[in-house]
Amino acid sequence: MMLNAYNVASLQSAGTTGTGQTIVLVDACKDPTIASDLTAFDAQFGLPNPTLNVIYPQTTPSCLASLQKDWDVEISLDVEWSHVMAPSATIDLLLAKTQSTTNLIGAWTYALTNKLGDQISNSWGGSGACTSVEKSALATANTDHVTILASAGDSEAWGSGTSQTIQNPADCENVLTVGGTTLNVTSTGTYIGESAWGPSCISGSGTGGGYVTGTSEPSYQSSVKINDAPKLLGKPDVAADADPCTGVWVFDSQTYLGWPTAWGVVGGTSLSCPLWAGFMADVNQVRSSMSGFSPAGTLQHSCTRASTGCLARGPTTQKTSMTSRRGATGSRRGSGGTRIPA
Repeated sequence: MMLNAYNVASLQSAGTTGTGQTIVLVDACKDPTIASDLTAFDAQFGLPNPTLNVIYPQTTPSCLASLQKDWDVEISLDVEWSHVMAPSATIDLLLAKTQSTTNLIGAWTYALTNKLGDQISNSWGGSGACTSVEKSALATANTDHVTILASAGDSEAWGSGTSQTIQNPADCENVLTVGGTTLNVTSTGTYIGESAWGPSCISGSGTGGGYVTGTSEPSYQSSVKINDAPKLLGKPDVAADADPCTGVWVFDSQTYLGWPTAWGVVGGTSLSCPLWAGFMADVNQVRSSMSGFSPAGTLQHSCTRASTGCLARGPTTQKTSMTSRRGATGSRRGSGGTRIPA
């Protein structure tokens, strides 16, 4: 249904499946059964088995059991649903040694230095302003035409005018920040409409987004007059399905998760981010076939036309952007120097 709702089924039928692209997924800890779990997921949904490379950019991860459980589900969600959107793309799964900011952002540097892929997905976040290390990595990504994506979070509006601190790295200007929607479809998957994912079956949960304190409204938002009174950088930039009440099936065979079977329903902006990463792989496949076009890179500075895989930018509210891709189950936040699944 997801593919029909977002018109991806027709793209894939025409051969746009992420061929020649690599999706880089940044997570932490490890998932020892991810390869076999992906094979089972693919068999259920009739998908081809992709090339999956598990890479440790520092050393082999070592995480507490409680953290391992969260990241295990996150890894399965990222791998399986980015693959749904771009079934022919290679997946490079980068597993940071710990969930510290240093190690997770260090995975960005590793991916950029080794030129692993044109889209780097981050379904995690915590509090704090965009750091100089992140800005340096994003500058490199901009030069190399690499899109770095991040989840907007699952704890509703943050930033200026709210009681919640800004979500990082979603607050970084040159990150493609992905918010969440509630997607409404018919029984056959035909698109009916979307709205901002707000409080629903999980109390206190809803898409993150807001105005980033200490910034000014960038010209690509002010010039189209779609920002609001604060005159600050608005996030998220784009959005897709995230409501856990109508979440997606994930296969994870780790018994310590406590699921009745290996299948569980998962949602949150931890879903919408890999959906967009897969979509960007499709976009960059098309762009690579067009003379004079480089990968999309930092979209707000390089894109103006939908025909080349570019989309309108900027928020209309503190919760969602004006653009969903049409044509972690609960509320979690990080603090201090660590990051957790969004």
